[in-house]
Amino acid sequence: MPTFKSLKEVREKLAALTLATAASEARMSVARLMGIERGDPASVAELEQLADVYGVDSDVLLEDTVQVRDGDGIALLTSMTEFQDVSDLCRARIIRAANAARDLVSLRRRLADTENTEALPCLVPPAQLDAPFEQGAWLAAHLRSRLGLGARPIPSMRDFMSQYFPSGGRAVRGSGL
Repeated sequence: MPTFKSLKEVREKLAALTLATAASEARMSVARLMGIERGDPASVAELEQLADVYGVDSDVLLEDTVQVRDGDGIALLTSMTEFQDVSDLCRARIIRAANAARDLVSLRRRLADTENTEALPCLVPPAQLDAPFEQGAWLAAHLRSRLGLGARPIPSMRDFMSQYFPSGGRAVRGSGL
C-alpha cells in the first residue's frame, strides 16, 4: 500500500505534478498550495479540490500519513511508465478521467444495490447526434429530467451521492479504481 508523508509527496510522487500545474488544476494560487503543503490549515473545499487533482478521496488527505488503499487504481495508473512520459497537464487530465470512472463505477454499484432499479430507464439518444459529447449531454439531460433532478448538470458526483444516497457518500471508497 503506497504511503506518503506529506501532501507535497502525494503531489510529486503519486500524481507526478508540478506545483504550478497542481495549483492551477485545484483552482488555487501557487502560494496557497505551497502554504498548505507546509502545514497551513486547508479548508474542506481546498481538500476536495486537491483530492480531485491527486486522484484520491479527500478524507485520505486529512491523515498525517497519506495511504493509498490496496487495489486503488490511482496507484497503479500513476506508476505506469506511460503516465510518467506525458506532460503535466495530460497527467492531470488522466487523473480527472480516472476519478470520473471511479465515481461512475460507484454509482452503478449503488444503483444495483437499490430496490428500485426501474427508476433508471434505458435511454437511447436520437440517431442524428453523431458526436459522442452530444450523445452524452443528451443522455445526461434526459436522465436528469426523468429522475426529477432538474435540467442543469450535476456539479459534483460526490454531493449527488451524499444527497440522494445518504449512506452512499462512502461508496466511492474502495471501489477499486
